[in-house]
Amino acid sequence: MGISSDVMPQMGSRIEGKHGIYELGGELGHGGNGIVFDVHIVDRKDDFLREGQEVVIKILKISHIKNIEEREKDENAFNEKSKLFEKL
Repeated sequence: MGISSDVMPQMGSRIEGKHGIYELGGELGHGGNGIVFDVHIVDRKDDFLREGQEVVIKILKISHIKNIEEREKDENAFNEKSKLFEKL
């Protein structure tokens, strides 16, 4: 799963996503364009995620992208990757 944000949340932050409300656990990794967190599902919107399923989320840092075209291109690529991971 993925969420893009101008403000990078911290461990313990709650984020509303496509399939529910997620609470960020520990940071699992980071790179030039985002951070990957372990996630705990606080409130489930649907049955897409199984009970007890391990979930991670990558939050894309879009504030470092200078122009709108680059930002849109990166967000589109990020969303495509998210769709691929949802299928796994």
